[in-house]
Amino acid sequence: MTLPPTNSGSASPSTNGAPRTLRPRAPAQAEEREWRHWFRGPASEPRFPFARRFLRNDLAEALQRTVPKDARVLEVGSGTGDLLNALPNRSRTGIDYSPTAVAEAHKRYPTLEFAEGDALSFHRDERYDAIVADRLIHSVPDVQLLLENLSAHLAEHGRIFLTCYNYLWESPLRLGERAGLRLATPPSNWLGETDLQNLFSIAGLEVVKYEDRLLLPASVPVVADLLNRYVAKLPLLNNLSLYRLYVLRKRGTAVTTAPKVTVVVPARN
Repeated sequence: MTLPPTNSGSASPSTNGAPRTLRPRAPAQAEEREWRHWFRGPASEPRFPFARRFLRNDLAEALQRTVPKDARVLEVGSGTGDLLNALPNRSRTGIDYSPTAVAEAHKRYPTLEFAEGDALSFHRDERYDAIVADRLIHSVPDVQLLLENLSAHLAEHGRIFLTCYNYLWESPLRLGERAGLRLATPPSNWLGETDLQNLFSIAGLEVVKYEDRLLLPASVPVVADLLNRYVAKLPLLNNLSLYRLYVLRKRGTAVTTAPKVTVVVPARN
C-alpha cells in the first residue's frame, strides 16, 4: 500500500485540518530509484544551513528527553550518525541504505554501530526498546511496509519515535528549497492526520503520545523561544507547527502493574 504523507498532546488524534485528496503516485520502484540516487554525500548542506541545524538540534533535545536513558536504540535512516550520537544511551545502532553515509558515520563516531540496510526490508535478530525514524515516511515508497518492519524489531514494551512534517508546510518547505534554506528533494509523501492514523492501525500500532514542535525553525533571540516553547502548545496554533514527533507502541502492549492494596485493621491492644 503506497500513499502520498503530515506531520504536547495525548494519545487522541489531533485535527491538522481536513484530510487531503491523495495524489496519484509514480510506481514504487521508480520512486525508490529516484530517492536512492538523490544522496549527495555527507558534506551536503543548503546554502543557508541555520534552519536545518536548528531543526536537527530541536529533535535531538526532544529525543534526549523522551527516549529512556537505558533503552537499546536503533535509528533507521541514520545518515552520518549525528542524531544517534546526540543520544546518551549506551546501546545505539544505526542503519542506512547509503554505503557512503554508513562509511562516514563510522568515521565520525567509531564507538557506535552502523550497518547498511533498507528500511523496508532489513532484518536483525536483536529487538530494540526505542526505534527512531526521522522523517522517513516522506521518502519511502511504502509507508505501511516501513511501519510493519519497524514494529517487527520492537522489544515487548518498546516504542517507535517517528517524526514527520506537517502537511501544511509542504509549500513553505518547497519555497525554502528555492531560497537555499533546505536541500532540494524529489517529490515526497505528504499525509494528513487521518491517513497516518489509518496506517498506524493497519500496521498494528497505536499512538502513546505526540508533540507538535517548532512554529519558527530559526534561532531568533527571545522570539523563537517564546513561539516554540509556549505559543506552539496553544490549541489550534499547535496545528501550525513544522513537525510532529509521534511515540508509537504495538497495539495492546500497555505496561500493566499489579494492583497494590493496603489493609488496615483497627485493633485495641
